[in-house]
Amino acid sequence: MRRDVRLLGALLGEVLAESEGEDLFDDVERLRRAVIEVRAGQPGASGDDVAALVAAWPVDRAELVARAFTVYFHLANLAEEHQRIRTLRERARGGGPVRESLPQAVAQSRASLPPGGLDGLLAGLRVHPVFTAHPTEARRRAVTTALRRISGLLTALDDGPGADAPAETRRRLREEIDLLWRTSQLRVKAMTPLDEVRTVMAAFDETLFRIVPVLYRSLDHVLNGEDSGRVPAAAPAFLRFGSWVGADRDGNPFVT
Repeated sequence: MRRDVRLLGALLGEVLAESEGEDLFDDVERLRRAVIEVRAGQPGASGDDVAALVAAWPVDRAELVARAFTVYFHLANLAEEHQRIRTLRERARGGGPVRESLPQAVAQSRASLPPGGLDGLLAGLRVHPVFTAHPTEARRRAVTTALRRISGLLTALDDGPGADAPAETRRRLREEIDLLWRTSQLRVKAMTPLDEVRTVMAAFDETLFRIVPVLYRSLDHVLNGEDSGRVPAAAPAFLRFGSWVGADRDGNPFVT
């Protein structure tokens, strides 16, 4: 995780220096170091000094610094997510079922229920996510899409073969971080009901249409073993989707 944070932070620094000048990069670094010193309790470090540093900047410069930190925290969150994925992969390489996984849930249910009890549970299984959206949702779809591309490149950095793969992946990461920096982080207009619909449909297009089949196949493999895919599914379709999107009156004045 530290490697990823250092890499992404260094690439963002290169983008800032190239697109906005070394002065902006220096201001960002000055603020970052000052806050770290205050948080670490170093002698002479003061929160008042940090506040004075920020107050001395013109509004335009303060906005650019805030944008730089926003992008940095997006990237740091991605690094943390990938570290969690690595941890789960390591657990999966062990001999037994992974904690809180489908195999563990099925094994525990079979051990604790009478014969046929698991079949009864599966017959009544329902998972019903309800999608909602709100006009105060700030992150734009373009930002989410850019972060997803960067996430894919971090995965490629772990898995990509070949001597040239790290250099090429690093080049593409820098390119995507540059695009993320140039993408407006916030909406300038309130979301309409159709904007809410487009936002939540991205979850279907880019996530659910891939993940839901994997979930069903994973559960069927646990239940049917090597026969999975050759015999009828052991569990019925249990996912149902609901939505308030485009119709929730609790805050969007455009819903009629």
